[in-house]
Amino acid sequence: MGGVGKTTMAQQICEDGVVRNHFNNCIIWICVSDEFEVNRLTRDVLKSLGVKLQDSDTRDTLMVNLRDSVKSKKFLLVLDDMWDDVLKDEKGWRTFHRTLSNGLEGSMILVTTRSSKVANLVSNSDPYELKGLQDDVFCDFFKLCAFKSNGSRNDPEMEHIRPELERIGRAILPKLKGSPLAAKTLGRLLKSNLRIEHWEDILRSELWTLEQEETDILPALRLSYIYLPHHMKRCFSICALYPKDQRFEKEFLADIWVAQGYVEAEDASSCFDDLVNRSFFQKADLSDKYVIHDLMHDTAQLVSEIECFIIQHVSDLAKIPSNVRHLSIFTNGNISCTELESICTQNKKLRSLVCNESYRSSKHFAPVIDCWFKELPNIRVLIFNISTVRKLPESIGNSKHLCYLGLFGSSTFKTLPSSVSCMYHVQTIKANGCKFKRYPQGFSDLISLKKISSDEFIYNKDNFDRQRLRWTQVGTSDEDLQMMEEHIEWLPHWNLQHLVIDSYRGKSCPSWLRPDCLKMLTSLELISCKNIQSLSFFEPPFPDSEESKNIYHLEVLHIRRCPNINWQGLVTLPSSLRRITLVNFGRSTDHFVSCFHDLTLLTYLKIQCELLTLIPLQVWISNLQSLEYLWVCWCSSLTSICVSEASSRHPVGVFSSLSKVTVSLCNSLLSLDEFLMPAYMPIVKIIHVESCRQLALLPIDELHSFSRLEELRIEGCPKLNMQRRMTLPSSLRKLRLINCPSIEYIDNSHLGSSMTLKGLSLRLDSCPDLISIVGAISVSEIQSGDINDCPKLMEITQPFTRRPYWYVLRNHT
Repeated sequence: MGGVGKTTMAQQICEDGVVRNHFNNCIIWICVSDEFEVNRLTRDVLKSLGVKLQDSDTRDTLMVNLRDSVKSKKFLLVLDDMWDDVLKDEKGWRTFHRTLSNGLEGSMILVTTRSSKVANLVSNSDPYELKGLQDDVFCDFFKLCAFKSNGSRNDPEMEHIRPELERIGRAILPKLKGSPLAAKTLGRLLKSNLRIEHWEDILRSELWTLEQEETDILPALRLSYIYLPHHMKRCFSICALYPKDQRFEKEFLADIWVAQGYVEAEDASSCFDDLVNRSFFQKADLSDKYVIHDLMHDTAQLVSEIECFIIQHVSDLAKIPSNVRHLSIFTNGNISCTELESICTQNKKLRSLVCNESYRSSKHFAPVIDCWFKELPNIRVLIFNISTVRKLPESIGNSKHLCYLGLFGSSTFKTLPSSVSCMYHVQTIKANGCKFKRYPQGFSDLISLKKISSDEFIYNKDNFDRQRLRWTQVGTSDEDLQMMEEHIEWLPHWNLQHLVIDSYRGKSCPSWLRPDCLKMLTSLELISCKNIQSLSFFEPPFPDSEESKNIYHLEVLHIRRCPNINWQGLVTLPSSLRRITLVNFGRSTDHFVSCFHDLTLLTYLKIQCELLTLIPLQVWISNLQSLEYLWVCWCSSLTSICVSEASSRHPVGVFSSLSKVTVSLCNSLLSLDEFLMPAYMPIVKIIHVESCRQLALLPIDELHSFSRLEELRIEGCPKLNMQRRMTLPSSLRKLRLINCPSIEYIDNSHLGSSMTLKGLSLRLDSCPDLISIVGAISVSEIQSGDINDCPKLMEITQPFTRRPYWYVLRNHT
């Protein structure tokens, strides 16, 4: 019986801990389906065992490899969904089975099948037959699928209609024959529309009255298909282009659907999720791929039998429907190149062609590719194994409607044909195993191109005009670097709003990386571009002109791990910037941070740079009025954050919006006395100073003047020289002092004020010189806290721990 849970039970067996331990995690899962072919099966097992194979391997060679691979292993081999096709090659099965018997004692083969004949062939023992779920269990499961629960009535709006829906559901139950797949699929269809009329329509459907075998559940699945929205029907039915048990990636199917015009790009992902929720797809094992249940695949083939066709045997050539629009070829090399050309000339209305064949002779296969591009004017999706071909034909430019080009296999191309610039509708070029040394002139004219995926490069432009360029494998020779510079120069860059360049190793940026060429750009991110020496984007095209400011719309700038950019020279940062992140961002960084002029909209600034030595406080305070968050970290050469002597004689201004300040891991910094001043940051709420090993001065006696300070953290600053008393503002809600040896007193009493710190969360740890907190904090005011390793603090028994609803006082001796 199909859909009863055979595969699910086999998966549960494989996931059981005892089973996995018994087989030392050597569990191999192979989907056999209705095409039993010993060589393919053997190859799949060997690949699962990590054995590298050659296309030329014969059956004898494969069997020798299989015997040698299993002789030192105790394995569990699962052969899922084996059909009667194996009965046509009993000799092949027995050879395969005999070879596997060389495994260690305790090795096993588990077969799932609908056929009792197959069960008798593969084993002498009695098979375990799964039947439909018991009536009461099945009823509860169906309710769970249809109502999200098996009996509760928590939704008041459902109370008056649920009894009637349950009556209809009970009438549908016998038609599902105890099959969990049918219950889940149809239950989710019913759940999508809880109107009584909808449920009645499904109950009265004529599909239930069609003549069918006793265990046939296809009507339930066809009903689920019939009630799909039109666009989802098209998206699902085209999956019949692939054989059973095909592993699909979500992104791949989404791209295919968009290429065919079935859905808009922004809706493709949600369409896939809807089909998964309706059980048309299910997760394949623990991977990120999905499969279609074989009964669902039967449904897809049934509803698309005129438009979709798979050639799996040479005999299928004579069966191709005259109106076929989507054609695939999976014959394991049993079809000739001449026959491939004939298919193309006789089916010129094809919109999809998938050819899984591999040919050793490029001399014979190259004309086939040329024929496809010449003779299929309506093709939208073309996917084929590039085999040994090293050059695509100029006729590719004829494919004006081609939206998806998939090349699999491994090949290196000097370039793409120049005529590719005529493919204005191409959206995706997926060639994961291929390498393109350069792109042709005019490649940047491909205004619809969204994705390129090749052996060492990924180009991805999403629906919001965010473009990411990422090099995954980077050579270091001069030729490699030059090739990379040519790559990026000819990439499409139309209407970009967000640009990410990742792991680019060229020395120069593309000529189009300028504000006058990217007038809509609002976000720029450079990551690990280790050889870039300059960024012309920040060199004003019209020096000393107001016009140079008006062409910028950049709001976000992120530069990470780009150590060779030289910022010495004229730098103009656009006043439109709102967020800046700088991590190991080049040389002459002191000059760069002194160019923060007119950044009146900037709210976020993060700097992490080992070469930075000075932060010009007067420039920042005067130009960063909107700054809310400042983070300075890992600036190991930073010695000063201060106002210059020349500027100190003039009004400096304030960080009027600054709310959070973090200074961390700046091990050359000596003083924050001048920076952390209440006059400079009147509304700051959070101050963190952490792991600054040489820091000696902090204005701790001015802390009470931070009238809005809520959180203060000072940690890992062992050289603080603070003979002054630490004073705290009444607004403080969280105080952390950790490894601060020179703090002696936390005391507001000398200010003559009656400040209260009710609800304070406190942590004092490893402060060996701390003598007293009386006058600032009383034990009764601490809402939660920990005090430990403060030996001179005699006012509280240590270790001290208190949480909001309990506290513990323990003696420390």
